[in-house]
Amino acid sequence: MEMLKGSGRPIYACTTKDMEEDYYGEEAILPRQNALIQLLRQRERRLTQMTWFLAVVLVVVVSAAALLVGLLLGQRAEPADKQLLKNPERYSFDSSNEHPKEMEDNPSAMLSVPVHIDPKLPYLDWDSKLGITVHISGGFNYSNGNLVVPREGKYRIYLQITYEDDSGRCVRDEMILRNSVYVFMDSYQKKVLLLSSYDTVKCDMNTWSKSLYTAGSIKLEANSKLSVTSSHPEFISKNHVSTFFGAEFQTVHVSVT
Repeated sequence: MEMLKGSGRPIYACTTKDMEEDYYGEEAILPRQNALIQLLRQRERRLTQMTWFLAVVLVVVVSAAALLVGLLLGQRAEPADKQLLKNPERYSFDSSNEHPKEMEDNPSAMLSVPVHIDPKLPYLDWDSKLGITVHISGGFNYSNGNLVVPREGKYRIYLQITYEDDSGRCVRDEMILRNSVYVFMDSYQKKVLLLSSYDTVKCDMNTWSKSLYTAGSIKLEANSKLSVTSSHPEFISKNHVSTFFGAEFQTVHVSVT
């Protein structure tokens, strides 16, 4: 540094050595900046790759969960025929009566009117083999007008008899038609009236038809015998759809002591 003559102000002199030091200092800073930029770019690439990886993992997890839910719902909504094939023992058949074993838990019987009715018999004789609606299952038995109950419990008993005439056989001005259902149980040792229905028909017409229906839920003992009487069996219709008799199991009777 030198003093300017006559002024007292300092004069700064820049030498070649100082300029070289500034130049080489700038060159030393540039490589550091480039290295920092490359490092930032590498980190950015890694973050991008990690983001894509997490997105792929999330898609795979969601797809697997959706597939699992679909399989579970598919099993619940599986058709009944496939379930039947998976559990054949549940629907196995007994060769003796050709009814499913499940029917043993729900005894039922439905009898139809026979082709020939003998008015001399004290009780109506029913057909236990013919007709679309006729069936006996779950331990019920039928013989000589008696429908035998398989076990103790509450049963729904029903009876419908249709009377008709198209030839003027009615000899009175009117007839009282009556149906009755009786039961014989070991505890009573006699016939007991369970159900009854009656109606009156005018005989001033050559052709008439009248249906009488009755039903009820009654507690019965095992081996109870059900039978039916009719006041005018000679007028009973031979149509199995309009004349039938049956019983079906409802609940097990539980005695309270």
